[in-house]
Amino acid sequence: MADSAASSRTPPPDALGEIDLNVLHEFVSGSLATLYAREVHYSHQATWCPEWWRHDDAVEVLELLRLGRLAIDDWLSWSDWWALHARPHMAALLDPDGTFKFCSARNGHKDMLEPLPCTPPPPALRAAPAAA
Repeated sequence: MADSAASSRTPPPDALGEIDLNVLHEFVSGSLATLYAREVHYSHQATWCPEWWRHDDAVEVLELLRLGRLAIDDWLSWSDWWALHARPHMAALLDPDGTFKFCSARNGHKDMLEPLPCTPPPPALRAAPAAA
């Protein structure tokens, strides 16, 4: 994107709580849902959750798409938004094995995915705390 857009960007939010879900919903329902219309009711190739705001990763990705769309200032950045942001992010969100795996446009949200399992490293592998 152009330098002027890069210099005027705001830093990303530090937490999901800083994302205004009402503004994001306006973008998703009023713009993205129309721009990115896909068959999600009877498809096994795309899955969508009508309660997307219950999925933290979807909220972050959709907010990044919204902010990126606001930064469009010429035809090249518009093309970049589609090629580098909208298509890959939406493909990941709509992936049947992705974040909306157990949800459906017909039956709504299903909270069945669990966080990835994580085991802390043994003490010998942990880095010493950095000096202040």
